[in-house]
Amino acid sequence: SESQERMMFTVKPENIEKVLDRCSAWDVEAVAIGEVIAEKRNIVKYNDIEILNLDLEFTTGGPVYNRPYNLPERNNLNSIELPTLPTDLKNMIKRIISNPEVSSKDWVIRQYDHEVRGVTVIKPIQGKIGKDVHGDSSVLKPVENSWKGLALTADVNPYLMEANPYHGTMSAVEEICRNLASVGARIDSLADCLCFGNPRRPDIMGQFRASCEALRDAGTAVDVPYVSGNVSLYNETQDGAIPPTPVLMGIGLVKDIRKCVTSDMKNEGTIWLVGKTREEMGASLYYRTLGVSCPKVPITDFEAFMPRMEQLIQAIENGEVVACHDISTGGLALSIIEMCMSGIGAKIELTSDLRADIELFSETNGRWVVQVKSGCEKDFEKRFDFAVKIGDVDDRMIFAKNGKEISSFEIEKLRNDWISPIWDRLA
Repeated sequence: SESQERMMFTVKPENIEKVLDRCSAWDVEAVAIGEVIAEKRNIVKYNDIEILNLDLEFTTGGPVYNRPYNLPERNNLNSIELPTLPTDLKNMIKRIISNPEVSSKDWVIRQYDHEVRGVTVIKPIQGKIGKDVHGDSSVLKPVENSWKGLALTADVNPYLMEANPYHGTMSAVEEICRNLASVGARIDSLADCLCFGNPRRPDIMGQFRASCEALRDAGTAVDVPYVSGNVSLYNETQDGAIPPTPVLMGIGLVKDIRKCVTSDMKNEGTIWLVGKTREEMGASLYYRTLGVSCPKVPITDFEAFMPRMEQLIQAIENGEVVACHDISTGGLALSIIEMCMSGIGAKIELTSDLRADIELFSETNGRWVVQVKSGCEKDFEKRFDFAVKIGDVDDRMIFAKNGKEISSFEIEKLRNDWISPIWDRLA
């Protein structure tokens, strides 16, 4: 039988009755069906009649199935000549934020009950009523007499996966970590749902293999287990296969939910960029909007990233941070704009040597926008290998470079451009 909604787990003998009592209290059918033995055999009985007796080495030591595969190019990360700088970056920003891929998903989020059991501390959408914004992670308080919390998030970028399955998967794991850290949670475990096309095609099997190798490498670097997962193959139509899509969910642990922060901009605090921006534009929303193809996708450097992430979490726990949002699809521009959808604007000065559009829209990994509590700037800055103040709160959304204003928006008009795409299609 392949009945759904079942699981097996191992319990110490002294805890069996406790587990069975807990299941019974919730009307969950449960029964002890066996025990661990020293002998390396798998023995099954039915009505006291032995119906199965297999050697474990035979059971687990079979040949590994190996389909033919063509691995996609992993290390072709060459840059290309930069496209012409748009003459109207303000219009480009409006095009970016009104793309349904990154526009507000509140129409969808509000269809579901995220208040189950009344333990949701930080919800999927955060901030003032009527001016709420996307959060990076949700936080639960599962135990009534404890301030510890669980943080949940999910991620994958199919466009990045299509461009480079290995680095796309590595980036997905890193973004899971960034999302959890944004609220003050340390990653504890991962779950995956690997969605691919027909594995009988060597190119699809190559995508699958590259993604699995990245899951292994990233999990090892972060030192967390994949506690659950499933695989969905043959996702194709006559027009071809879906992009390689390893959907990931991350679970993080919060020491004290009272220290958690949200992504919406607050009235007081300076705005900082943590992590250096690089010209990694491959598969970025900006280049896709321009119709430009580039193999130089964002890469991950977990050796540098892990201590940076830990320092951010410690800064949150220490009360130095009032708002935090990771930088991913849409780059720095979209991250800051999403924070400002709460109704509080920002004046941002772009500080790097990169061209303005690259600095705004690069999707380099390992970065956050952080609003630092006034008076905590020195303590915050010295924590990081790279952290720079880029702005202050304002009544408008302003981007400038070298002291010259690039674009300026009224927050309410910007919010309408961000809110309306999904509502216009589905409401």
